[in-house]
Amino acid sequence: MLIFSKTGGNECMFPEKENHRNADGYKPNVVPRALKVINSIKEDTLRMDSFDEEIQVEEGLEDITGLTCIYVPVNDVYESIKWYQKNLGFQPANNDRVEPGMATAVLNFPDRNGNLPSPGLRQVVPALFLHKSDEEGGRLSFSWSLDSGKPHAMACFITPRIQELLERFKENGVNILGERVTSGPNITFADPDGNIWEVWQP
Repeated sequence: MLIFSKTGGNECMFPEKENHRNADGYKPNVVPRALKVINSIKEDTLRMDSFDEEIQVEEGLEDITGLTCIYVPVNDVYESIKWYQKNLGFQPANNDRVEPGMATAVLNFPDRNGNLPSPGLRQVVPALFLHKSDEEGGRLSFSWSLDSGKPHAMACFITPRIQELLERFKENGVNILGERVTSGPNITFADPDGNIWEVWQP
């Protein structure tokens, strides 16, 4: 059966909807559609909860926890070990056999008891990895445009007694490139291969 209706002069036709209900008094198509909507909402909620948990886990992770080492190119690893021992107090790692002609070495700062640190997730003071490398391979420094293109250090050590280090450097003939005060006294110097460092006292 069709019901005719006029709206604004345009004639439209709509099929008559029978008011059928099942034995429980519900229209047969209403309940399934309602259940589909409810289930869809539940699935969306579960997906959002899972997404939120994943985001919270990701936000709780640390990307970087420390600095383990600095790679240092040198011409003679054996001689460089002696230089870094004499001037900065580095010591070869326990598993390194120090001998002429060696191609690589690991140096660490011993603690106040003379113990060498082990690599760890929260290593604060990095080790130096000395690697034999010809000068053509480059050295640790860069030209700083804000300082007239002068060579600049690649890393800065921290010391509680910079005056003693300065006197030691001068006594040992270390190539001192500059002295300045930046929130504390600071010395720029180079090793025999031209790798440039700084040391700073807070």
